[in-house]
Amino acid sequence: MTRFRWLIAAMAAWSLATVTIPASAAVPPAERAVLEEIYNSTGGASWSNNANWLTGDPCEDAWAGVICIGGPEHHVSELHLSNNALSGTLPGFTALASLQRVNVSYNNLTGPMPDLAGLTALVGFWANDNQFSGFLPELSGLTSLEFFYASANQLVGPIPDISGMTSLKDFRVSTNKLTGTPPPAPSGLLPGGSSLCPNYLHSPSLTDAQWSAATSELDWSRWCTPGFLATASAGAGGSIDGPAAVALLPGETASFTLTPDTNFVIDTTGGTCGGTLAGNTFTTNQVQQDCTVTVTFRPVTYQVTPSAGPGGSITPATPQTVPAGETVAFTAMPNLSYAVDTLLSTCGGSRAGNQFTAGPVTGDCTVTVTFKALPVMAVPSLGEWALLLTGLLAAGLGALRLRRRATP
Repeated sequence: MTRFRWLIAAMAAWSLATVTIPASAAVPPAERAVLEEIYNSTGGASWSNNANWLTGDPCEDAWAGVICIGGPEHHVSELHLSNNALSGTLPGFTALASLQRVNVSYNNLTGPMPDLAGLTALVGFWANDNQFSGFLPELSGLTSLEFFYASANQLVGPIPDISGMTSLKDFRVSTNKLTGTPPPAPSGLLPGGSSLCPNYLHSPSLTDAQWSAATSELDWSRWCTPGFLATASAGAGGSIDGPAAVALLPGETASFTLTPDTNFVIDTTGGTCGGTLAGNTFTTNQVQQDCTVTVTFRPVTYQVTPSAGPGGSITPATPQTVPAGETVAFTAMPNLSYAVDTLLSTCGGSRAGNQFTAGPVTGDCTVTVTFKALPVMAVPSLGEWALLLTGLLAAGLGALRLRRRATP
């Protein structure tokens, strides 16, 4: 009986061991990576509520503010991080393909707004009352979007075309520095749910009925003061330090700090804004329309001047224009019966035989080569040759006489 019970128990244990237990439905690695980047780039350690973040799985371990939907695996569907002491910049959300709602309002987020491209499930995005700068993100592909709040930031530039977003109900972008003329209002906007002003927007007419109804204003633009956008762009070899687009009221000026790369300098400034360059700061003229600033950079160059003394030459023999930090090669060419004596350089460099490589060049400098005559073997004169031959002849005759005397 005991053996029978043992056999039954063993069979039961084996049966349980062979049953497949479903694996834990963890969030995909790409989605977890986005959440970790959000935490690290916005000072997660200092959030008001960061409970469970970076511990275990975002969904199963209930990271604060993260809501997931189920399935074969979990997917992040909502982020609720408003009024949570976030600071810094937000990464793009495009890897969170199931995202439906994002609320990061009432924080101190800076830099550009996150990329929302491809988030076709996104219903609501709340990012008001931060310090976002730059342009509004592209929204036209967000086919499910109903609520978009970006008021009270530092956004500039035009409102993107949202006219075909029929699902959009509330669109709030007031208290920024947006410029240009708003696109036609989407047909689904609810009365009184949107806000466009204050901004620097221009009205195509004083009676744009759709926007006025959506903002519950007799004239949607009554709180806007029309302004303009000055946009700066930099070519290769440098950059613009700070915002590259500035919104201005009529008559105001904008200043841009131009930063050349190492071994580059500012070459030209142009565009339609006009203005002056003082050091590395370009200041526009008073702006009366949208305008542009363009800047180009060029490499810093120095002149390397070669010279050669008597008895030879140097190639190349003319001054060479050399980019900063680069080298230039010269060849010393002695005349017949001459050799290179010295190769002197204020550029630094190295010598290999008659070759000299100057640099890396850090300023105007010189390369100088001198030559020396080779020693010449003395050639006897005619008189010296005659005396030498006479001596040799006398010596030969003397030797012959001695030989005859010695012969019996």
